Amino acid sequence: MSNNDEVDFSTLPLEQKLDNKVWKARLLGYEELTSKFDNKNIKIKEFNIYLKDVSLFQIYLSDPNVIALEKAIGALLSLLQKYYTGHTADVQKLISIESLIENWIPLLIEKGITSSRLLTKKNSIKCILLITSFDISIEKIMEFTIINFLKVKKLPKVILSSLITITNLINNFKFDHIELNKIFNNPNSFLIELLEVLPTFTSNADKNIRSQSIDLILQIYDKIGRNKLLIQDILLDKLKSIQQRDLDKLFDKLNSGEELKAISNSSANLDDEIIYFYTDYKNNVAKQDFQVDDDGDTNMDINATLNSAKNTKLGNSNNNNYNITKNKVDVDPFTLLKEETILDKLPENFNERIASVKWKDRVEVLQELHDNLLVKVKKLKNSGQDYSNLISILSSIIHKDANVQAVTIASQSICIILEKLRLPGFNKALVNICFVPLLERTKEKKPSVIEAIRSTLYILVKYYNPISNGSKSMNLNNEDMLQEILKFMKNKIPQIRFETTNLFNHILKHYFRNDSERILSAYLDSDILPIVIKIVNDTQPTIRASGFEAFALISKIFSNNDEIRDSYEKFDSMKKKKITELINTLPNILENIPESREKTGTTTSSSMNNSNSNSLLPSKRGPSSPLKKLSNKANSPLHMTQSPVIALPNITLKNGNLSNNNLNGNIPNNMNSNLFSINNKRSNTEDNQIENEEKRIKLEIEVENLKKEKHVWLKEKHELIDQLNNVQNKYNVLMNEIEVLKEQLKNSQTTLHDKNLQLRQKDLQLNKLQDRMSHMAELNGNTPTNRRSSLLAHSQAPSRTMSARPTLSSERSHINENHEHNNHTRKDSTSSEDLPHRVDLLKIDSNANVNDTFVNEESWKRAAEVTSQLKARIERMRAKTRE
Repeated sequence: MSNNDEVDFSTLPLEQKLDNKVWKARLLGYEELTSKFDNKNIKIKEFNIYLKDVSLFQIYLSDPNVIALEKAIGALLSLLQKYYTGHTADVQKLISIESLIENWIPLLIEKGITSSRLLTKKNSIKCILLITSFDISIEKIMEFTIINFLKVKKLPKVILSSLITITNLINNFKFDHIELNKIFNNPNSFLIELLEVLPTFTSNADKNIRSQSIDLILQIYDKIGRNKLLIQDILLDKLKSIQQRDLDKLFDKLNSGEELKAISNSSANLDDEIIYFYTDYKNNVAKQDFQVDDDGDTNMDINATLNSAKNTKLGNSNNNNYNITKNKVDVDPFTLLKEETILDKLPENFNERIASVKWKDRVEVLQELHDNLLVKVKKLKNSGQDYSNLISILSSIIHKDANVQAVTIASQSICIILEKLRLPGFNKALVNICFVPLLERTKEKKPSVIEAIRSTLYILVKYYNPISNGSKSMNLNNEDMLQEILKFMKNKIPQIRFETTNLFNHILKHYFRNDSERILSAYLDSDILPIVIKIVNDTQPTIRASGFEAFALISKIFSNNDEIRDSYEKFDSMKKKKITELINTLPNILENIPESREKTGTTTSSSMNNSNSNSLLPSKRGPSSPLKKLSNKANSPLHMTQSPVIALPNITLKNGNLSNNNLNGNIPNNMNSNLFSINNKRSNTEDNQIENEEKRIKLEIEVENLKKEKHVWLKEKHELIDQLNNVQNKYNVLMNEIEVLKEQLKNSQTTLHDKNLQLRQKDLQLNKLQDRMSHMAELNGNTPTNRRSSLLAHSQAPSRTMSARPTLSSERSHINENHEHNNHTRKDSTSSEDLPHRVDLLKIDSNANVNDTFVNEESWKRAAEVTSQLKARIERMRAKTRE
């Protein structure tokens, strides 16, 4: 046996065990250190040395033996856990967060998490999380890990351990106490640097690194509010297409409510009790009362403290529903996006092309606007930008264009502009421009078109609620939109009635607010109820179904209205049954009203379910309008028969009975005067009330008249806007026609000028040819006059007889001589000087015998030869003319 096996290391002091060269001795030292930290009665001074001198554990965490290293990390974990049981304010003075991060975190990442032993890896992650919890956020340790490991280290296992560390930090601590607005707007922030380096790890050759990178991306997506736009440009667009598709599927699963599971199976969460300390250790741990021993040191019982925290957490769980891993970042991701402009980037010749008479041109420019500009923008700039002209053009397309494809793209474009501009950028003036054209275009039956229009209308009423004026700061008056909806619910086109009724139901179900009942009550008797009743009695089943839902919704809102109840009683049994079913199945739309309003008792929905068996409609309530109150009060039997209650003066009792005078009705004079004065006061009060009511009625009538006038003015405004748009469109069309005519005139003038030049050239060439022809004829001695005279002489000569042989022979010899002379004097065929001579040779002498075959054959040959030469010459002249 070796000497090491004979030594009993358990007898050595703790310091010698920890500094021993034998790993077994160090193992015993780490175990003894762990049990020391786990002691319930440990004093602060006993572990102060390890907190003050971080180099001690730095040596322990560098242990080369994997078994001893596991125990060393376990001892560190016990020390860090013990830290939470002390007086936090006192212990924090002993350490520096930066010192712990610089000395312990690198060893835990490089040696602990990279270990093949599962317990070593798990305890290392817990130690890192505990050290991080000493700080207010994860910013410092994230910057340290990214700068010193992800950007520097090349060893795959170190990169993997760094990714695991960052994943667990984000998973456990999220981005608490970190302003994401500044993080995303600062290119040097730790999160931006992390997102920039992640694409390289998603394409790493190591499968584990790729999986851990995807897991980290999921954690980031979950903790920034599950908004993909925030990481689209800087991260997602740089990934491979197949990775983007896989991530989209994982994002959809996460958004559907599924639990976020680690792909790499390397994520670790702390115990629930410890997590509770991270969240609120200042309010709980710092307030704990610990026992103090005789020396004045604090006795720390970690189990008691953890149990107390656990009980506190369990006691508050029903109210807070606390879960640190599921909380989202309380920030609007839209505010983090960068603003962009589009008005200076519209497609080329946008106004001319959008006003083109060809539908293909309009669709093409709308498609360019939608695909190449609007879809790629994440947030539209509001300040200094006027979108009214663009919205007017798109609204005009929706209102008048016969091509449904153009209408679809225009409505989708308005929807995108509204979503990416939002309030207050998409102001009420823009809504007034596009709202009515969208309602009018609900007549379309093609699914793609009506779906685009419906989506745009739903987005409009989301930001501009027709049955609510919004907060006091915004003070939006959207009743004109409600009036337009009610107007189109009466339209003669069934499709428009169906879509606008569905829009009305959508508004009631999703956007009923605190002031909605007041706004709806102003239109209930005159507009809403008659229109809904007419829709309930419509001839088409689909429209009737929408009417049933509308009637059920207003019945839930106005639960005690007499007109609604009377109208319900007039329906047949089948309609009553359907309305009753909807009343019981529709969600309670009054949940959006604050509790203070429900306590006042103005509106309750419980009466709908507790009504009589004969009818599910609620019991009656008093009229809402002042006029009805007056009429009901005047016609009330109680008001007509009962006299006012009067406080009689004290009457003396004798033996328990009234005096005879009082019994006989002889009331004293002072009592009569009191009675008359009370009656006069009562009558004066009633007169004042009646007068006040009349004033209120007059004011309400004036308000109604003003509303009607406002409605008329709005209608005239829309008509004027339409006329202006028409004039603008006609102006654009006429300008286009003028431009086309100008272009045609310019082309015609150019063509005329070219033709005149060509005509002049032809005239010059013709004059030259004529001069050359006459000159050649003079040189050959054969003028036109001589030719004419010779022809006349030959024609007048008498015919020869067969006996005149010498003449014929002499003539033939003369022809032969001329032929020889011509052959002797003929020049090159390409010369133009012999052309008249060749023409002269074609003439037939009248003195020659026409029956002479030889002469005729020779003449025809010459004629054919000269003709071919003339044609060739003409072609060459034409070629020169073209050049």
